[in-house]
Amino acid sequence: MISTKTIMQKVQRDLSDKGYNTNISLKGDFLCIKDNAGFCGVFSLTPYSKVEDARKNIVIQFEDIKKQTSHNQMSEDIILGDVYPCLTNKGKANIFSGSWNSFRVEYHFNSDGSDNAITPLDLAKMKIDKLEFNKIALTNLLQKIKILDTASLLEEYVGKEFSELFMETQSAQQLAGCCYLLVEDVVDFSGVFLIPDIFKKLSKKYQSDILLIPISTNFLMIISVKQLELLGLSRRSKKFKEYLKELVKEVNDFSNTDLPLANTFIYKTRSSAVELLEL
Repeated sequence: MISTKTIMQKVQRDLSDKGYNTNISLKGDFLCIKDNAGFCGVFSLTPYSKVEDARKNIVIQFEDIKKQTSHNQMSEDIILGDVYPCLTNKGKANIFSGSWNSFRVEYHFNSDGSDNAITPLDLAKMKIDKLEFNKIALTNLLQKIKILDTASLLEEYVGKEFSELFMETQSAQQLAGCCYLLVEDVVDFSGVFLIPDIFKKLSKKYQSDILLIPISTNFLMIISVKQLELLGLSRRSKKFKEYLKELVKEVNDFSNTDLPLANTFIYKTRSSAVELLEL
């Protein structure tokens, strides 16, 4: 028989460390946890033979239920004001999703610093047309985007003086056909590939197809194919693919991201579409 008193003390201490003000009581084989926001959760102790297992799992269950309760109580305006799309390889049965190429499209929003995925029930409660919902999500994502050239990027992150010095070097000339897309306040920016007009404007600027290489979950490197060709890397050559493979490997080693971000995409001017680039 595990010590229920010890479990109660440890669970309360853990929840207190996480910022919860709780009152915990024991009713038979169940732990009842109330907080000062009026939430009450009941957790069975029957499955546990070890104090640490009970402590860990009950705290996780409490937070999950609190998060879901908070999610359910959020207003439609708050959700629609923040929701944005992202891509995934593995969909979940209880998540509302669409599709793009070989990827699934999920819709997420932020609440109290945590990431939440839209479920079919959420959509049903909002009584909103799916196409209209998708349009709102894409618009929200578009408003979070910043596009920086190399000089602006360096100036923003390491200062104007270093930026000016670097832009006079030979390395800077090699980056003349590069810019960077930053998406703020999202967990995953991969939904930008659903907005080809962004890349259409950039391809017109460079008068070239453009390569899209995710560097992190909110940062995209954009390279003009024409610029690489000027550097002697013909897109039909073996050297071109080897260069990109090495670049993508370095980026993935650095960022440690999962698919679909661990890919290279290309915007083709002829088709006006973003495609996955096979290397």
